[in-house]
This record gives sequence, structure tokens and C-alpha cells, in this order.
Amino acid sequence: IAKVNYTEIDWVAYMEEVEGFLSGERNYTKIEGCTGPLVYPAGFLYVFSVLRYLTSNGKKILRAQSIFALLYAVNLSCVLYLYKVENSVPL
Repeated sequence: IAKVNYTEIDWVAYMEEVEGFLSGERNYTKIEGCTGPLVYPAGFLYVFSVLRYLTSNGKKILRAQSIFALLYAVNLSCVLYLYKVENSVPL
């Protein structure tokens, strides 16, 4: 995070889609961002609604990157723990 510059890919579009959802729109054909219509399931909207809240309406990009880094580390730790428990490494 500290060494690689932030590259905008879809964050703005995700925040636009979440904004539509939080504004009360429930028709998927009407929820869209700058990259087009929403194509992700409802769980995406719930998770990214929380991220939007935690990042001051999507403005605090470094905080969002830190949250994703933490989620990645937790996921990796869980996977490595399972490998250890099973005494198995996939080939």
C-alpha cells in the first residue's frame, strides 16, 4: 500500500452503485455506476455499504486499502492454518 500508487479501477463505480442502493433503489436494472449496470449479487451491496460507511462515503481510499489488506491477511492466515491442521500442502 505504501509503495504502490493507488490506481482507480472500479472503486468509484462500486460507490456509485452502493449509493443507488442506499438511496432506496431495489431494481437491479436501475442500479448502475460509471462503468455500467450492477452485475454483482446483493451480498456485494451489503459488504460495500459497510465499506462506504467505514471510508467516509468512499473518500478515504487508504483506509479502504488497509481494510482489504487486513481481510487478505486474515484469509491467508485461515488457509495456512488449515494446511497445518491437515498436514497437507496442495500440489
